[in-house]
Amino acid sequence: MKLCECGCGKSAPIAPRTRGALGWVKGQPVRYIFGHRHFSHRMSSTTEHNTYLAAKERCTNPKHKQWKDYGGRGIKFLFTSFKQFFIEVGFRPKDTVLDRRNNDKHYEVGNVRWVTPTISIRNQRVRIDNQSGTKGVHLHKGAWDVSVAIKGKKIHIGRFARKADAVQARQEAERKYYGA
Repeated sequence: MKLCECGCGKSAPIAPRTRGALGWVKGQPVRYIFGHRHFSHRMSSTTEHNTYLAAKERCTNPKHKQWKDYGGRGIKFLFTSFKQFFIEVGFRPKDTVLDRRNNDKHYEVGNVRWVTPTISIRNQRVRIDNQSGTKGVHLHKGAWDVSVAIKGKKIHIGRFARKADAVQARQEAERKYYGA
């Protein structure tokens, strides 16, 4: 069953005949239910709708440049329609981005929100090449460097011989700078 591409969540009807101008092929599902193409939610081309489409694409299209970080690692887009998505997140406040509360879970009800870019960056998973398993702690020339980022600026906390000391310093810095 193919769904209407407007995001309404309803099943698309089967084309009764081929109509090239509409993109119909007889016996195949049509892309849109009649009248839905531009008028289903009246939010096409809004920031909220574009964000919805971009998140869906990252999770469902293996050719998308960010596929490996989303759909390729098992993140699913579970909203059945734009309406369901919009009811969950609402209008986008100024200077915010879409974020998943738990970065290892799906785009789904209860796990998406609008947050500032600073909060979103703090919510990112640990990089694959991170040897410490802790954000902001990395091995450099035989010692563990610790840093935090505040408003796009990197603040060096210190260098430590022991990984445990570096992780503890990072946790203390997070409490100091992020209030976490």
